[in-house]
Amino acid sequence: MTTQSSSYKAIDYAKFIFSILVIALHCGPFECVSADASYYFTQCVTRIAVPFFFVCNGFFAFTPREYNWKTVAKQCKKLIRMYCIWTIIYFPGFVSAYDTLKEAAVAFILGHGYAHLWYLAAAAVAIFMFYIIKTRCVSWKKIFALAGALYLFGLSYDSYYAVFRRLPIWNVPLIHTVARCLLSQLHTTRDGVFFGFLFVAIGAYIAENKQRINKRLCAKGFMISAGAAIVEVVTVRALRWQRRTDAVDLYVFLIPMATFLFCYLLCSNSNSKKTSSNIRKESTIIYLVHIWVRTIYLRIGVPVLSNLFGEILAENSFLIFCIDVLGSIMVAKVLIIASKTQHGRKIYKWLF
Repeated sequence: MTTQSSSYKAIDYAKFIFSILVIALHCGPFECVSADASYYFTQCVTRIAVPFFFVCNGFFAFTPREYNWKTVAKQCKKLIRMYCIWTIIYFPGFVSAYDTLKEAAVAFILGHGYAHLWYLAAAAVAIFMFYIIKTRCVSWKKIFALAGALYLFGLSYDSYYAVFRRLPIWNVPLIHTVARCLLSQLHTTRDGVFFGFLFVAIGAYIAENKQRINKRLCAKGFMISAGAAIVEVVTVRALRWQRRTDAVDLYVFLIPMATFLFCYLLCSNSNSKKTSSNIRKESTIIYLVHIWVRTIYLRIGVPVLSNLFGEILAENSFLIFCIDVLGSIMVAKVLIIASKTQHGRKIYKWLF
């Protein structure tokens, strides 16, 4: 979801797979099996998608070792434009998610967005924030110390909510008051500051040090961190540490998982001359349109199929997931073909 060379095929294909996993995250394909199956699938498998996207943002926005304001401004402008345009496209659903227009406006300004659109605003904020800090502080240790502290704060209002509330530091009046005031306005730490910034910084760091990557070490690191992440998900839920019972966005082991996986894929790029630019474009389109595709099916498809085959089949979560995936891929292919026409190219440029 950033401009990049066509030589990163492994990463392009991974982004395509992760765009499908985002659909799974929102559809809960195994809800028809059991609530537990759906929960553990979404939390253990699909949660890596967005951190991976953020790492991609950081890597491609600052490759090769460039901290050029024009490049950063262009990328942030593109993301904000997409955020605004797609919010308009999803406007009915966005407004209906809030009690008043004022609440919706505040959510839009804070970058919460509608459903999946928050990522666009978060990526712009994280890239801009990293540029400002990196051009004034050359020390990676200080940058990661800040990013780690911000992510830790994010964890305190998400997966480790109950743990942090038991710490003595939470009872310090000043810290307690500041934290409560801040969180009462933000409502979530799933944003560019407390979530995206760390992963964008990781991506930028990899861009500066990619020649030092060991593919075998990355493979082992990913497998170990993936196993640890599963244990973390199970533990957090079993001990009821999370703030929300239905889902969690931030986990500790998402950090090494996304880092090792990206590094491994970076070393796995094919030398084939076949371009993967269409796959890259499809990933972005699928991510943006899948909620729209699902909504159309739920509003039109479900009533029709219910009359023909009954509600049980029509509302089956796995069927909804499959239709959403196929529909989103079809829309992506049609839009890419349309983008090759004179008028279609202009529209495509604004949308994506």
